[in-house]
Amino acid sequence: TLLEMQARLRRLAVSSHAAAVAPQPRRGESERVARMLQYVGQHYAEPITITDIADAADTNPSYAMELFKRSCGVSLMQYVNDQRVAHARRLLVTSDAKVVDVALEAGFGSLSQFHQVFRKATGHTPRQYARSHALN
Repeated sequence: TLLEMQARLRRLAVSSHAAAVAPQPRRGESERVARMLQYVGQHYAEPITITDIADAADTNPSYAMELFKRSCGVSLMQYVNDQRVAHARRLLVTSDAKVVDVALEAGFGSLSQFHQVFRKATGHTPRQYARSHALN
């Protein structure tokens, strides 16, 4: 069903990063990483920068990037793009929205950037993905 598909896509998006979190962060680091994760989770569909994310964690951008990579195993921008792709995948499977509308709603600044990031993440173009995962 539709709800099962949405839940499965959400679990896939979360599980790819949940296992990568470091077991014993230094004092205060886990709170900073949590604030970065929370900020990205709330704002990934908007134009955000590393500085925006670092500000949310009360740290400087260089340290935020290093801390996030060490704690989560992926770069901050890779994580942002992963969240955007996960959102786009949900939209492509659960709606009849045009690809350009999906790209913009998921937070990508351009259609070409969306196609490049989406294809790298899934191995398919957005249109191919939508067709192969259609609920009909």
